[in-house]
This record gives sequence, C-alpha cells and structure tokens, in this order.
Amino acid sequence: MLRGLLAKPTSADRTAGPCKPREGTKQQQVLAMLRRPEGATVVQIAEATGWQTHTVRGFLPA
Repeated sequence: MLRGLLAKPTSADRTAGPCKPREGTKQQQVLAMLRRPEGATVVQIAEATGWQTHTVRGFLPA
C-alpha cells in the first residue's frame, strides 16, 4: 500500500502534451501586459503585480 504512495510517477502516469498553465497567475498577467500593442513599463508591471522593480527586472529575460 505504501509503495504506491512513495513510487515516483512514470511517463505513463502523465498525459500526453505540454502542461496547461494555471489561469490568473502573476506570470500570465505580466505576459499579457507585455503583449499589448503599447507594451508595459517596469513601473506599470510592478504596480499591477505588487512586485518590487528589481523583481520585475529579474523576471524579464536578459
């Protein structure tokens, strides 16, 4: 009985295809802001997410 709880999941346990991202996350919110025609500033993203500006800059790819 415990063996099933402690066993690592195998590829057969997972569904095919990529995982669906969770809805309503801050990551999705930021990406939506960046996709806008006018884009978004670091300050706008910080205000929308409650993050510090250094956290916003760390989130963005270099």
